[in-house]
This record gives sequence, structure tokens and C-alpha cells, in this order.
Amino acid sequence: MGVTGSVVTRMMRCGKRRCRCKDELPQLHGPYIQWARTVEGKTVTKLLTADQLARYQPWLDNARRLRNLATELDTLTIQAVDQTEGWAS
Repeated sequence: MGVTGSVVTRMMRCGKRRCRCKDELPQLHGPYIQWARTVEGKTVTKLLTADQLARYQPWLDNARRLRNLATELDTLTIQAVDQTEGWAS
């Protein structure tokens, strides 16, 4: 299986006015694990637990490998066409 997107771990501020995360030396909330991907042209973000990340990390890795292989195949195909047609520069 493969699932696209990127995962980041971040510390965040909340919306409470008097929270410690709003101080001059803020103590941010987190860490939170965020999974972001594009669906129908819009960015969709979900928070993951550490267990969920462990479960889905292989799927994210598979999707990355698939993208890299597709890019490599595209490059090789273009090289083959260039060579066949004498367009190589």
C-alpha cells in the first residue's frame, strides 16, 4: 500500500489569551504529529498519534519510493525517445 503526503512534528500555540504559549518566552504545546496531503487541490491536515505514525509510515515510504521510481522511469523513457529519434543533445 502507499499513501501520499508529508509528516511533520511541530509545537503549536493555542487560542487562549492567557496561556503559557503566549508568554514572552513561550512554552508551546505538543509535540503534535501532522500528516498533510492534497485532496482535490486543497491541503488536508490530520493529527496522528505515535501509534498511527508507526502504522502508516511504511505506506508513506512506499508512496515516496513509487514517486521516485516513476520519475526515474520518465527520465529513462525520455532518454530512449531522444536517442531513438536522434534528438539527444
